[in-house]
Formats: sequence, structure tokens, C-alpha cells
Amino acid sequence: MPKTIIDFIKTNWIYIYISVIYFIFTWVIFGMSLLAFIVLVNIYVCSIAIALSPVGEIIFRFINNVRRLETKKEKQYLLPIYEEVYREAREHYPTMNEDIELCTIDTMVINGVSIGKRTIAVTKGAINTLSVEEMKGLIAHELGHIALGHTKILLLVTLGNGIFTLFALILRILVYGAEFLSNCFRNIFVSCLMVLTRIITDICVFICFFVIDMILAVNSRANEYKADEFTYTTGYGQNMINFLYIIHDITIVNTPKITEKLKASHPDVPQRIGILEKLIDCTAKSDD
Repeated sequence: MPKTIIDFIKTNWIYIYISVIYFIFTWVIFGMSLLAFIVLVNIYVCSIAIALSPVGEIIFRFINNVRRLETKKEKQYLLPIYEEVYREAREHYPTMNEDIELCTIDTMVINGVSIGKRTIAVTKGAINTLSVEEMKGLIAHELGHIALGHTKILLLVTLGNGIFTLFALILRILVYGAEFLSNCFRNIFVSCLMVLTRIITDICVFICFFVIDMILAVNSRANEYKADEFTYTTGYGQNMINFLYIIHDITIVNTPKITEKLKASHPDVPQRIGILEKLIDCTAKSDD
């Protein structure tokens, strides 16, 4: 967790804002009545409680194909690396969870993920490809997401997105059903009205999801920079740079579409490398 609640809000205010928007949209869909408000509040509170509980962590591990370290080879290689990085991270962020568990994902993609309050995972591809020093950088980066509260608030937004998606689907089913019934009665005016309603509903839902996805992508990219800075603060900045150079060297560069760039969850790798190198250079100059 960040050092204070205020730091947490400052770091993740966009996610909190989006969660409020999700709630308001679902409330509007269900008529903005007091009863609808009470029902939705109870649904959100119960869902949030589940998402932040050990059960929620298990669910998200399952969704992301995360498993615990099982073999001696995995444990003997990864646990000493993790324990070193975790000790350094705790020195700088003593409020960070004490029960974070290192896991793995059986995919050859070179990557790492952080989930909820107590899970980070590195892929099989990362284990087979990265050096010990590069692995330290990757693990420090993922610990940064948990220490800065990125993963916890992401659970809330994912939850809110899922609930809003469900309610938007219900709304579209109702609109399509009404359109079908109007066609059955062969009333041209009503049929045209329902077609117009359906079109407007589809456009509004599309625009809503698109805009929110772009906003979340901007914040996600900002959080990647903050997690990179965390690696620098904890002494693993150069390790992270070495890891990013590996990713940059093996990445096949294709010109992405504008929409893909707007909705990208990670910044360009060369930009991340450049920022970390500047931080390290500034430190070296100040030491001279």
C-alpha cells in the first residue's frame, strides 16, 4: 500500500473516478430510483468484498492461469531471488503486504504479472530466458504495482466494468426484445422508434466503453512508469533496464493502429528505458 490513504487516492484517482462512473451508469439504466440505488450499493459492496478477499485472489489467479511454484527447480531458482528483492522493497515500503507469494504462469511469453494484494507471477518464458539480474528487475517491477496499490484498485475497476457490462447487456436484450415485439405487431411507427432506440443504445454503449478504455489505458501507462521508478528506488533500476532491453530486442515492431496506441496498457519500451537511464545518470552525477 502507498504510505497514506491520500497517496493511494492520488496514485489511483482515475480508477476511483471510473468506478463511480460505472456505478452511476448502472443506476441510470435501472431508473435512478432509491430502491435501485440501494440494490446496486449492496451488489457493489458484496462484490468488492469478494474481490478483495482470498476467494477473489484465487478467482483472479485462475483467470490469469497463475499457479504456485511446485517443482524443486522452480523454488530453488526463484525463491532466493524473490526473497532478496522483497527485503529491499520492504525497506523502502515497510507497509507493503508481508504475505505476497511468488507464482508462475506456464507460457513462453516473457512477462510478469501482479494480482490483487498478495500475488506476483513470472512466466515460464521469463524463467527460461532472463538472467538472475534481469529477473530481479522484473520481480521488483511487479512488487512495485502491489506496493503502490495499482493491483488492488484494478480489481475494483475490473469488477465495476464486469457489473456494468452485465447491466448494459441486459439493457440491450430488453431493447432488442422490444424491437422484436414491435415487428410482430407490424406497427411501422413503433418499429421505427424501436430501431432508433436500439441504434442509439448501441452507439452510447460503444462510446462509453471506448472512452473509458482509453482513460484507463492512459492511467495504466502512467502506473507502468511508476512501477519502473519503484525498481529504481529499491536499487533495481539497472536490472529493469536490462530486462527491458531484452523485451525490446525480441519485439517485432509493427505500426499499430491509432486505436491500438490509444488503448495500449503499456508505454513504448524505449521510452521506459530512456526514463530509467536518466534517473540512474542523474544519481551518478550527483554522487560525483
